[in-house]
Amino acid sequence: MSIAVRRATLDDLETVRSIGTATYPMHGTFAGSDYVEAGLWKWWSIDAVRRSIVSSTTYLAIDQDAAVGTATVGTLDGEPILWKLYVLPIAQGVGTGSALLSAAIADLPAGSRRLLLEHAEGNDQAATFYLYKGFTELERTEPHSGAGPRDVWMALEL
Repeated sequence: MSIAVRRATLDDLETVRSIGTATYPMHGTFAGSDYVEAGLWKWWSIDAVRRSIVSSTTYLAIDQDAAVGTATVGTLDGEPILWKLYVLPIAQGVGTGSALLSAAIADLPAGSRRLLLEHAEGNDQAATFYLYKGFTELERTEPHSGAGPRDVWMALEL
């Protein structure tokens, strides 16, 4: 695979959304179907993806003209945060997630001290990836959605 990463535009809305709706359901293995259904509506609806492209920076990973992953970086209390990083199963384990993360880090505002993220407790694949990339766990909090697994907050010192 030869992965290229570029910023997404509103023309990519359906492509970004299709990656999310194809990958987000894997959360059902550790969080249950109600959690997945709520998350698909909250994070991957047309309006939610449009907002993330307009108000944050959304990236697409492309392999041979096919979009295989997406990531979104925004801010939380003035700090950069990786809100989403999702890769289609066919493109996992070959550097797609690493390419998205590298592009996001390279694009952070000058002077950024760290990159935050949160993932759902039980998402061992995400936890392993982020720990390998140098993120450290900050805390675990009750889910912001009010239901489902706790949120695991992590940071990468830059």
